[in-house]
Amino acid sequence: RDTISHYERSYRVISLYITPETDISTINKTTVDNFIISLRERNIASQTITSYIKDLSAILHFFMREEYMSSFSISAPRVDNHPVEIYTDEDLKRLLKKPNMKRCDFTEYTNWVIVNFFLGTGIRLSSLVAIKIKDIDFDNELCNITHTKNRKALVIPINGQLMKVIREYLKYRKPFSEEDYLFCNTFGEQINKFTLPENLRAYNKKRGVTRTGIH
Repeated sequence: RDTISHYERSYRVISLYITPETDISTINKTTVDNFIISLRERNIASQTITSYIKDLSAILHFFMREEYMSSFSISAPRVDNHPVEIYTDEDLKRLLKKPNMKRCDFTEYTNWVIVNFFLGTGIRLSSLVAIKIKDIDFDNELCNITHTKNRKALVIPINGQLMKVIREYLKYRKPFSEEDYLFCNTFGEQINKFTLPENLRAYNKKRGVTRTGIH
């Protein structure tokens, strides 16, 4: 599902520049180079541009093999390397401080639990949103991660402090069954992996932490 969504987004961006009405035989290296320039003018990150060009390259190489167009080499632009944001000890203290349960809303409380879960397990965003309540082994303090980048399931330990946080959270979460997702929005639905980063950015900034990257 994630892969399909990725290609759909790429197609929408590519089709804004190379429209469906474009004669395939007229596409050449200059077309691709100008597409890259147009993306850079929109201040799109180099990593994202590289991703778009790789997707476009897959399409064009198919056309080349079918002899719909002349062959030419396509090189993805180099990715700008930026240092990963590192949270300081002071940042972590602020992020891990439990919110006032009488004043905070469900979203803020859930974000606090999620921050604890990320720091306690080190799992990826896509893995976190896919966790169901049944994946938590409370007796052995383990978590079954069924959604991973390489599609291989993992079993990771959960320390006692984090397990305590999860148990308390579920009292407020009030799930209907073990098939429910562990983390949900205010409507009880699976938390969206695209809105979660925005929620956490707001959570960080509210606590005076300027670094907002999940990584």
